[in-house]
Formats: sequence, structure tokens, C-alpha cells
Amino acid sequence: MHGRVKVKTSAQEQEEKRKERERKLNIYRTSYDTVCEKRKLGEYDEDLLRVTEQLLCGNPDVSTLWNVRREAFNVARETKTPEECEDMLKGELRLIEAALRSNPKSYGAWHHRMWVMESMKTPPVSQDLMLCGKLLSMDARNFHCWDYRRWLSINLASGNKNKVELDFSFDKLAENFSNYSAWHYRTIFLPAVHPDESAPCSITPEQHKKELELVQNAVFTDPADQSAWFYLWWLLRKGNQSKPKLVVGVLQCKERRIVSASLALSKAEKPNGDLSAELRIRDNVVQGHWECPGSLKHSHVWVFVPHVEEGNISPELDSMTEEELDRSIILKEGDKVMDVLQLVRRESLEEGHDFEEWVGQREDAVELSWLESGGNLGKGLSTSLLEDQLELCRLLLDLEPDSKWTLLTSVQLLRTLKKRDWGPNKDLYHTKMIEYLLKLKKIDPLRSGFYSDLYSDCVLDAALDSERVKSSFLDLSSLSLTTLPSPTVPLPIPFLLATKIDLSGNPCLSLPSVRPGTLACLAHLLRLTHLRIGADFSKLVSSNSLPGIIPRLPRLLNLELIPNTTESAVLIPQDILTALKELFPALQQIKPV
Repeated sequence: MHGRVKVKTSAQEQEEKRKERERKLNIYRTSYDTVCEKRKLGEYDEDLLRVTEQLLCGNPDVSTLWNVRREAFNVARETKTPEECEDMLKGELRLIEAALRSNPKSYGAWHHRMWVMESMKTPPVSQDLMLCGKLLSMDARNFHCWDYRRWLSINLASGNKNKVELDFSFDKLAENFSNYSAWHYRTIFLPAVHPDESAPCSITPEQHKKELELVQNAVFTDPADQSAWFYLWWLLRKGNQSKPKLVVGVLQCKERRIVSASLALSKAEKPNGDLSAELRIRDNVVQGHWECPGSLKHSHVWVFVPHVEEGNISPELDSMTEEELDRSIILKEGDKVMDVLQLVRRESLEEGHDFEEWVGQREDAVELSWLESGGNLGKGLSTSLLEDQLELCRLLLDLEPDSKWTLLTSVQLLRTLKKRDWGPNKDLYHTKMIEYLLKLKKIDPLRSGFYSDLYSDCVLDAALDSERVKSSFLDLSSLSLTTLPSPTVPLPIPFLLATKIDLSGNPCLSLPSVRPGTLACLAHLLRLTHLRIGADFSKLVSSNSLPGIIPRLPRLLNLELIPNTTESAVLIPQDILTALKELFPALQQIKPV
């Protein structure tokens, strides 16, 4: 233990301690074997309860012993009266309390206490709340106790319980701001005490303001403590959840046969569950089902799989002209229509395209996808409030210039403000973000990879708002990108609508050195047919290096592998070519450049 003088023991004392440990271990093993034997024989008697009690008081972390006691109580219910069973459960609470003295953070003991309280006709809720208060006064960060108290309050307590628990969390924070569990506790009970479903965090604006003042006091008291910063981030999140909406839809046909169809939602959902979609040509629903790309069960992108052989359009529509065949995608929840997206004919300018294409995009697609993509703070809050928070961060940086949490929060606020500002401040915000991220890499080198990826995200944000987006061509070359957007959130609209993407000149994104999963979003791009990407041919020597590095892209027509070096002649091994053609079955052209 810290602060204690280390006292050397003689060989004789060490030997005596060893023998004592061995004696206790033998007793424990014998008792445990007795429990296992009785359980095997179905002998759930008083002797079994006595032995398990002795073992659990010494070591409450053995889940099997708690399970055996539950089995014994279930057997006892068949022969004992309800009053006798209630008395047994009260005794069980006393046993658990004794076990918690041995280890107040025992998973098994707290789980068993929940079971006992649920099994009692009149559980002593007030008594247990007092017990939790006592244990948390001894260790305010015992998250097992916090979790149990929350469960107890929500499921068994009565009266004005939500207000009581919210006040309890405030009292604990008043004792010590550095208490992640207490801050988290407030996120549970605040929406119940001060509800407002339409507001950020689902709490009233008045209370939201008070919470901001509370947490600001905490971060100025100890800027290095992360718990208060996490709570501030929760307060600055968008908060309320919206219904999924259709953002983009794409239909590709060849001679009135469906080549592919896909849609993008504002949030990830499971297809063909409570939420479903229909592809309609005129008033006819095309028979088929929707799937997520790859092996995902939930995704913001769904791919259509037609049931009719080769995706033929209904024969009765063959005689109609293209102008008469309006195309749309319908989003439904049960039988209720949630959203409709009309698809419009789009002329293809890409070489090798021998199909017709219809694309639909909602007017607010860019804003909606950004709002639902998570990440940077304050998307659902007013600009003035975010500017106030940024100013507070600036004041704190004047006092603590190397405060990493203040710098990181500032970066996230700047990303949101930059997205909203199309004036002269836009470049200033970007410059500040880059400055703060470079500083974070210096003062917190253990997390330099995280800051590099965040830096990459900021650079990508700027590129998507620049001339690098040209119609359906997305030029992301030579930006020193280390990562791409995650496919688990809605992708930026320029990504979704791109037919050609250039990723060359980004060493961290080149084959085969790119981190597994970094290129996963490519499988979610609805129209991608041309990919330009860097390659280190000195390492690209075996097809074993490709799986998990780049996803399967069934609609990719052209692949350009750009050497990272100035090699004059490049030869792609045959097994690499074979592996690439398996990943890209529609591939028409592959070339090193």
C-alpha cells in the first residue's frame, strides 16, 4: 500500500504465511467441492446454504455460488410458506451486505441483490437507498453502487423519486466535481424532472442553462478532469432523436432491367423490419427486398435486391415511354408512408457507363446528413450559445494554455461554427482548428493517432466545401488524409453522389498499408464506378494482403493504382489481379499509372 514502510520478513515468517495460505486454500477447495457435489445431486438443503454463505463472505466474486443460492431459494419456494420465503430473502440481504464489506464492487453481489429485491413482496427500498448513500460516502466513485441505486429508483422506488435522485447527484458533485458516475446520473434523471422533448438533451432551456453554469464551474475548477468535460459534451449534443428520412436514392437500369438500386437514410436502420422501403415505377411496386452493404445489420445505406429474374420491369410497362414511367422510392413504417423521394433522369458523362440512371436528393440533404452524423458538438444549438462556449474555452486557455480537454472541445465547437459560417470567419475557424490539433499532438503524444484522424476529418471537411468537388468527381488527392468517414453514420452528400474518387497521394490510405476498415465507407457509395488510389507495389506482393483492407465494390468499373514512389515500371502480380477482380466483379479496366 502507498505510504507504508516496507518491512522485511524472515524466511521463517514467510514460510508460516505460505502454510497459512495453503491451509485456507485447502479449506476453500473442500467447501467448494462440497457445494458442487450437492448441486449435482440436487441437495439444496440448509447445509448447502451454510457452506455457500461462508464462502461468499470471504470471496463474493464467485458467480456460481450466487447462482446455487438462487436455485436453492427456488426449490425452497415449493415447500415453504410465503412468510418463510420472505424471511429467507431478508436474511439474504444481510448476507449480501456482509459480502459487500469484503468487496463493495462485487458484480455478483450487486446482481444477486437485484434478484432478491425483485423477489420480495415488500422490498425495503428506503433501507437500500440509505445503504447506497452510506457506501457512496465511503467511495463516491463506486459505479456498481451507482448502477444499483439507479435501478432501484427506476424500478422499485415510489413518490418523487426522480427529483430525489437528481438532488442526490448534485449533493455528490458538491462534495467533489470529479465524479463521472454523478454526472452520468444527471443525464438519466434530468429529462424526467425537467422534460422538453423538442429541446437539446430533452430538457427545458432554463434547466439546460443552469446545467451549463454548473459544469462550467467544474471545468474552471479542474480543467484536467475529464468527467465534467464529458458532461459538457452531453449538454452540447443534438439530443432529441428524429425520425429517419430519405436523403438520396439511385436507380440504374439497362434496357429496362434494373442494374442496381440503393437509397441513403438520415440515420442507420435495419431494412425490412419496422421500417421498410418500396421502389416504384409509376404505381407498380418492384418486387424485391433491401439489404445492408457487407455484413451489417443496420446501415444508413440500403441496397435493393430484385426478386424478378435479372430485375425485369413489369411487362405491362414495356409499352410506355420513359416520360410516362416516373420512378420513386417510398419509406414506410408499417403501412404508414414516412417519406417519398422522386428519382430524376441524370445523363451519365462517365466512360464505360452503358446504363441509364435516375437520382433523387432531398433539398436539405446536405444539412440533414451533417446533423445526423454525430461528431462535432452543438449541431442542435444556437450559434450564439456555441460562440459563448467557445469564448469560455478561450478564457480558460488563457489561464491553462496546455489544457487538452479545453483544446479538444474548442476544436469540436469550431468545426460546427465553421460549417454554419459562409463568411470571413470560415477560414479563421479552420486555421484555429489546425493550430489546436497540432498543439494537442505535442502535449498529448500518447493519443497522437486520434488527433491525426481528427486533423484528417477537418481537412476533409474543408475539401468537401471547396472546388475539389466537381459534379460527381471527388478529388481528395494529396491531402495527407489518415482516415475516411465511418460508414456507421450518414456519409457526406458529395461522397454518396460521387461516381469517381481520387484518393491518391495519401500514404496512409494507400494499398496495402491502409488500416483495416478505413476504406469501408467505399462499399456504401451509391454511384462509385471509378477509384484512384495509391499503392506501394513493393509491399503489394500477395493477395493475402488485400482481404479486410478494401471492401467489395460490385459496381466499380475502373481502378487506377498510383505508385507511391517514382518507379518507372510496375508489374502487378497475377494473384493480385485475380483477387482484385473478385473484389470488383464489374471491373473493366485496371491500370497502374
